[in-house]
Amino acid sequence: MRNQSTTMGAIGATTSGQLSTTQENLNVTGDVFIDITLGKNDEGKNGDPNQWHAFTVPFPVDAMNGVYDIDDNKLTNEVNYAIMDYHGDLRANGQYGWKKYRGILVPGTFYLMTVDGERDTYRFKKVEDAAIVAPATKAITAYTGTGESTDHGWNGVGNPTLMHGKVGYKALILNPKSYTYEPIPENTAYFTVGTPFFIQTDADGTMTMTAETSASLAPARRAAAAVENIKVMLGNSDYTDRLYVSASEDAINEYEIGKDLGKMAMTNTPRVVQISALAYDTRLCMIDAPMANNEALVALNLYAPANGEYTLSIEAQDNEKVYLLHEGTFVWDLSMSEYPITLNKGDNTGYSILVRRADAPTSVETIDGTNNQTEKLIHNGNLYILHNGKVFDAVGTMLK
Repeated sequence: MRNQSTTMGAIGATTSGQLSTTQENLNVTGDVFIDITLGKNDEGKNGDPNQWHAFTVPFPVDAMNGVYDIDDNKLTNEVNYAIMDYHGDLRANGQYGWKKYRGILVPGTFYLMTVDGERDTYRFKKVEDAAIVAPATKAITAYTGTGESTDHGWNGVGNPTLMHGKVGYKALILNPKSYTYEPIPENTAYFTVGTPFFIQTDADGTMTMTAETSASLAPARRAAAAVENIKVMLGNSDYTDRLYVSASEDAINEYEIGKDLGKMAMTNTPRVVQISALAYDTRLCMIDAPMANNEALVALNLYAPANGEYTLSIEAQDNEKVYLLHEGTFVWDLSMSEYPITLNKGDNTGYSILVRRADAPTSVETIDGTNNQTEKLIHNGNLYILHNGKVFDAVGTMLK
């Protein structure tokens, strides 16, 4: 059996093959292997030796003796490649979670590989006599320790099957081009064969991959007085990062595993733009913010790789309004249109978004229906008028 190339880091990548029959009916003679083509970096180069590459395997593979090139030449560990595996127990105790790995690669486990840069495709051969079909389930652990609570419960997992599948957990996936982790809401995307990801749990249990051919699993909806998975995006022509914002009256003002998700990074100075929520003394890529009086305020960190202009935009439901604020002053209604924003290189703070249900008693009123670029709104008893990217108070004084 031969698998088509799998591009790491792409959710639902069409370049990944999958079985068109049930795995239980699989009957194979000869070598079984999967060819994994490492993702391209921002310069379009495959197999960049200057960065780590994420992968998993759908069957057991000997890390020392089971890795080949596509011409079936055996490669040498720690010469042509090296592999690390992840330890959630170390992270839960405030330690570095990665360790060099030389054993049998386990299906559905997150691995990182560094390479010599001589090739972009690596062949992983199944251990002889090992089962071809791995279970669609993976045990996960609620690791706890002396580290911050935001570092508890992290599991480095992956798709353990030979089919595309979903999971019912918020996930982080490594994009090889941007070399950043990207958030994926639960049950919203299919993970291709060979794709690893991180999830976080507060209870020991089992992660199950739901096959692409199975019925869709929709996330449970909450009470009407809530907003869910508003996508807030910051980007330019090179890359767009995203933050998912939910808010409800039953959310608590502390980090909740399963509702919030910490932002992970491969480097302290990413080469692309990044957006995160600032809460609970950490940075988040998903947040469930407490809502009071039908609105919630979320502080932002906007990271720019260079001085320049970027674009802030959102995707939300029609009954959800999102406003951009700076130092507490309204800047723009992102529900109306995207907003060009000038940022300095590095972290830019002082920005926040106000999330509000449009049917709230203090909802906005459009006062210029011809171009839909003027609105008035009331917040904390004060009247604001937004007009063509400028903000005015009740007497017409321009605030920003």
